[in-house]
Amino acid sequence: MKSILFSILFIFGLACYFPNIVAAQSNDSIVVSSASVEEPTTDGMISIQGDSVTVWYLPDANVRRLEARLRERDVPMNQEYRMLLSNRSLSMEDRLKVRIEIILLRVEAILGMDPKELHVKVRIFKNRKDMNDAYAWMFNEQANFKSFYIHYFKSVYTNEQDFLDSVMAHELGHAVIDHYFSVPPPSRMAELMATYVDAHLEED
Repeated sequence: MKSILFSILFIFGLACYFPNIVAAQSNDSIVVSSASVEEPTTDGMISIQGDSVTVWYLPDANVRRLEARLRERDVPMNQEYRMLLSNRSLSMEDRLKVRIEIILLRVEAILGMDPKELHVKVRIFKNRKDMNDAYAWMFNEQANFKSFYIHYFKSVYTNEQDFLDSVMAHELGHAVIDHYFSVPPPSRMAELMATYVDAHLEED
């Protein structure tokens, strides 16, 4: 526990003394405090339900390619997941969900955070434009994100164009960080921590 607190304080210190480290990073963890903001409908999307994640994607999505892009890096996993993925009868849709769950567990391990009852929704849009159009619909302002996370909805918004294990690790990092603390930390600190997760994703 002490090492976790030290890491958090160290990262916060970096954010305070070296603000330019994150100046180039877009703030992709969106704070919503008003119940008047609604998520776009999932009508026409397909969902895969898991214990810790629910994945939404379009019927014409190339699920095989999406799953492959989540294993470009060698993310450590436990024996249970290793055996599950070795099952050739496991559908490609379930493999996609499992890969996201593996990344989520890895994110929690790197951060030393195990938030209770965390369930993240992952919405995969066709392309970056459609995803940013959804953001504009919600907030009535334009954006140019590759992906983003909204804590109020516990939702990661991403798209087939930018779908990568690194992107998923970063956004799931925001989900874990924001859910772990009773009050989400300052955006600069959270951004550094999420970037740290991505940098250490493959370390065992």
